[in-house]
Amino acid sequence: MKIFTLREHPHGEDVLLVIEVADSSVDYDRTVKLPIYAQSGIPEYWLVNLEKDEIEAYWEPAGAGYRFRELLKVGDVLKARSLEFEVEVGGVLG
Repeated sequence: MKIFTLREHPHGEDVLLVIEVADSSVDYDRTVKLPIYAQSGIPEYWLVNLEKDEIEAYWEPAGAGYRFRELLKVGDVLKARSLEFEVEVGGVLG
């Protein structure tokens, strides 16, 4: 595991998963941040949409986007592809 100091920021290859929790910024996160994460090579991106009570999961970056997208709602189980981790969507959205 790499440890970062206050003098440096993590790079795309240092990050396995980014989770954005959004209320009013969903469009910005989807149209501005998502392409940046994909171009940086971050393998997986979750956008927790509090307004719609759903989670958008993206994986396999390709250019300014991701090859795959899954929309999950309460009752679904979200499985991270880059980590051995899963979570019930209802537990996240509460």
